[in-house]
Amino acid sequence: MSVNLGIETLIIYGDCPPQYYSNLIHHIDIDNTLIRSSTTIEEIEVERVIDKLTKFLNGRGGRVVEGARLESV
Repeated sequence: MSVNLGIETLIIYGDCPPQYYSNLIHHIDIDNTLIRSSTTIEEIEVERVIDKLTKFLNGRGGRVVEGARLESV
């Protein structure tokens, strides 16, 4: 839905492979060595998510504040 509206989106993938049908979708995926299951999303480290969110927001003119609160401008 976000792609149809032209909205950049960050998606965290665990039990299904990332979708690459639009340059508006950015993703955080599990380690390539893991076999996908309903619990593999738990293997994605919080620091990795914060890093990706920081890069995503900085690219859009937003910022991460205090390492936890997210803001978008």
